[in-house]
Amino acid sequence: MGDEMTDHLPSVLSLVIKERVRQEQLKKDGKFKHTCADTSLSNHECLTILTEEVGEVARAVLEYEANDWHEEENYKHIIEELIQVAAVAVATVEGLFENDRVAQIEESLNTCIDREAYDEYRR
Repeated sequence: MGDEMTDHLPSVLSLVIKERVRQEQLKKDGKFKHTCADTSLSNHECLTILTEEVGEVARAVLEYEANDWHEEENYKHIIEELIQVAAVAVATVEGLFENDRVAQIEESLNTCIDREAYDEYRR
């Protein structure tokens, strides 16, 4: 597979976006006080949330491997937990972008993205 992005990338990113929407809906419904997109959370609080989500991935993988239950439902659980990790990471970046300091470093952030490769991928 090398350096290429898979054909699954748009679907994966769509699932991450859906999870972000779900997180915000849970906050709106009062099930969460905050999401990592909220500027009221500190970086270490977001890291704690992200680490907890990574722990859930680890548990799902260990259960999948240790129990030798290689069933579709267990595999799906790993994917769901990974999507949640990605969504929490995205929310954290969203919160950082709300910070006034982002404007100061926006140009350097844009250089992190290989626009040519991205445009080629989108074609």
